[in-house]
Amino acid sequence: MQSIEDYELQQAREADNHLSDDDNAAAETDTSDDDDGESPLALALDDLESRAVSALNDFKSHPGRATDPKASSVHDELASVLRPVVEVSSHAGPSAARALAAGYPGLLSLDECVDEIYDRVNADLVLPVILESAQSDVVPAKRAASLALFHTLHREWARAGSYLDATTGAPSLAGPYGPGVGPGSGTVSAPPFSAQDASRRNQVRIARRSELLRRWVQASIPNLAPGTFTSTALDSAAASRGVLSASSALKPCLRYMAERIGSADDAGALRLFLPVMRMVEGVLGRLFLEKVRGDGVADGSGADVRAADSLRASCVKFLEIVVLCFSNRALPGAGGGGQLGAARMKREANTANDFCLEDLPPGHPIITRESLEEIGEHCFSTLRGLVMLGGQAAIDESLLKAPTAAADSMGGTNPFASILGIIKPAALAYLAIESAAEKAGADSEDKNAFVLDRKSIQLDFCLSQKSYSLSINAVQMLATKRPVFFKDSAYNLARRTIDPPGGKSGEAEGSLSRAAVTGIRTALRSTCLTLLRNFMSVTSGSWEVLTAALKAADMEAQAERALKASKQQLNLMRGGRAARNRAAIFYEWDTSADDSRAAKRQRETDSALEHARAAKMARGLGSGIQLPASMVEASELVMLNLENLPPKRPPVGSSGQRKRRVDLDFVVDAVVSNGASLAADQNHWYDRNGGEAWSMEEGEAVADGRKRLKFTVNAQVLEVAQKSMSRSELKGAEKVFAEQARLAATNAFSRVLQASSNTRSDAVADFSKKMAARLAWTLKNVEPSKEIDASYTMAIEATENAIKKNEADLSGSLDFAKAYPLVASCLAYDLTPKTTASSQQRDESTSSSSSTAASTSLAMRILNEAYVCSLNEDKDSYEKCLEVFVSTVVNACDSSNSKPGDNEAKRIANSAASSLPHQLGAAPALSATALNLV
Repeated sequence: MQSIEDYELQQAREADNHLSDDDNAAAETDTSDDDDGESPLALALDDLESRAVSALNDFKSHPGRATDPKASSVHDELASVLRPVVEVSSHAGPSAARALAAGYPGLLSLDECVDEIYDRVNADLVLPVILESAQSDVVPAKRAASLALFHTLHREWARAGSYLDATTGAPSLAGPYGPGVGPGSGTVSAPPFSAQDASRRNQVRIARRSELLRRWVQASIPNLAPGTFTSTALDSAAASRGVLSASSALKPCLRYMAERIGSADDAGALRLFLPVMRMVEGVLGRLFLEKVRGDGVADGSGADVRAADSLRASCVKFLEIVVLCFSNRALPGAGGGGQLGAARMKREANTANDFCLEDLPPGHPIITRESLEEIGEHCFSTLRGLVMLGGQAAIDESLLKAPTAAADSMGGTNPFASILGIIKPAALAYLAIESAAEKAGADSEDKNAFVLDRKSIQLDFCLSQKSYSLSINAVQMLATKRPVFFKDSAYNLARRTIDPPGGKSGEAEGSLSRAAVTGIRTALRSTCLTLLRNFMSVTSGSWEVLTAALKAADMEAQAERALKASKQQLNLMRGGRAARNRAAIFYEWDTSADDSRAAKRQRETDSALEHARAAKMARGLGSGIQLPASMVEASELVMLNLENLPPKRPPVGSSGQRKRRVDLDFVVDAVVSNGASLAADQNHWYDRNGGEAWSMEEGEAVADGRKRLKFTVNAQVLEVAQKSMSRSELKGAEKVFAEQARLAATNAFSRVLQASSNTRSDAVADFSKKMAARLAWTLKNVEPSKEIDASYTMAIEATENAIKKNEADLSGSLDFAKAYPLVASCLAYDLTPKTTASSQQRDESTSSSSSTAASTSLAMRILNEAYVCSLNEDKDSYEKCLEVFVSTVVNACDSSNSKPGDNEAKRIANSAASSLPHQLGAAPALSATALNLV
């Protein structure tokens, strides 16, 4: 298996092989290398590989111990280390392929990009390294993390836009070849494709799915072998993780094999079936062959015993999954309610989370329903034995050796022989005890008598409370999910309830403490009551033994009510519409006795809803009310909110208050500003009525009936503005006015900038972007407001990070960002999370278009203004502005990798990465420093 170091060495050797020893060929070789370096696909592959290799190196060098055990476990820490690998393998790779194919349509094809990225990143790097770590790493925690990564990859690859996209049935939108969105994302378009391309893509998808499942199974098998670690506790811990991985992989593998058999690909199904059977054999061996192999821990330390109990609990859960998959969902030959119940369970079954023998097509020469059903029946018998005996009955070693020898003599051609050689003797060991107990109880007057001599029974191992409870729950679940097992499950649980652990007194028994015995007895009673409520208890005739078991546990009243409910349920299923209508009338009359309590709850609910509506109306729609376009609707909304205004005006910041007449403008300002205008500081002249710097006079009406308006600036305000522009010293009120003027400017700019994302009109948004771009260059050294301060902070941090990571001198760009704070804020404005829903919706709609959005984005408006300014004033302003913009995009992508759980940051990073090629293509000019940052 190839490690990361070997992979890097191989890449270096391949690069050396391209070099020529001929001096005359040096120029030609250098030219070809430069051409290869300029390939966008090669650059994307180098970036993806470097990110994956970096994360895998961190994983390889991890000591396998938690850095801070109080903060997080070692498994959570290793999962966070491998999270970048999941992102690159599942989402970043397909996204990069789509962006490259869209950005270079004449140079790169979509299928070429997807295939090359998958082969280089997944097939040649991620999957082999993780498989090698899962099979041979010396740290059990790192093996467990590698096994869990296969499960994560299988889940992430099935998401929208990834390699095994299962979110849509449309061929043009599935997988990495579509737009990379899930269903319900609105109207999306995908590039056209031919029937030949569709067939090829389907075959490639099947091959990738087969590769992932096969490596997943191969990673689990070595961990199931005994003696993987010399320490018994470590060996059991590694095996437990292997069993959990096998439990997760079994159903996806069976569904894949069923699809291959249905497509007449018997060889493809068999290639995965053989390692799956070895995996099943390994799990069963760890459960039933420990004593035969001499690996028991009966005399071991406490840690060894706990690890062995945890391993048995995982194996019991695996047995449940095997029985569930290797059995029929419907009850063969059932009549009446049995058919109705099976049909209902079949309709309710989720095909993505369930598998049964009906899902396996017939016709395969080896993978047959009969062979799998035999394994499932024996596994179910062993589960019943675990519940009845509290452990596994002693297995005859001669029975274990015979099937193994038979399998060897057959040359290993029968994959079922080794499994049956383990599970069949274990099942027969309990069936012999069960048959003897039934014969001993046949002489009794009670037809349900079951006489079991527990003192004469030898056990290979005993169950702990955890594994015992899992066994009880498994038998109950199989009874409800598979009707064919209901009667046997009901008799098994009822007999154990009549003869529970601890006897009549409930004392400690074996390794079970008194508290554990009490918990197991409670679980047995609850399962019997649950099965008695099921209508199949009546159809199968098992209601008698269940009722007897509950009576023995002093639960006779509960048993009568449960039996009555199950019979009524069966009658309703078998009855016609009239019976169901009578039952509905009875239920209505029966619940009317407590009408007062129901009416009281209804009144409380209505009152709470009324208060919620009033509070929502008072708050407005989010942060302030956005008035509808219709004047009538806007007036109605304002009139509705009149009742929610406070009776008194809140106190203002200054002692002297200026009285203002309450008119319609006053009310509209209060509604739109969400009450902020009521608490406006009177010292802020621009927050009251638009400022006193300008005065407006109405002139006489002209010919068309319109009046001429005359605007006059205040003389004192004009004098202060002239002094401020000439940088003269300001004193007293003049200094206060200048400060407030700058504050008014930054607040006004913030409102203009927010209008570009909050408005519903595209024309208004475009006009706001143009105005914001022009104002940003005009208002030099004006600090941003608190609404857009996050964008400014992100631009500064992104430029500083770019300086740390790159050798090029970007100090001039940092000084430029600090000199033009509003320009830097605009460059990073689209890359920061928005608080309002309308802004997020506009971001999503903007990111859905490519070239049009690139030319009309706020960042492109700023770059265009910078280019115009560089022609007249500062020659380097455009290059510095471009470097700050590219730094913010790169920083947004890096931040999303460091915060894998932040979906908003991931969405912004994907949108920025996909639109960056179009924005650079639409930019007036490019610089070498900006390209190096990318």
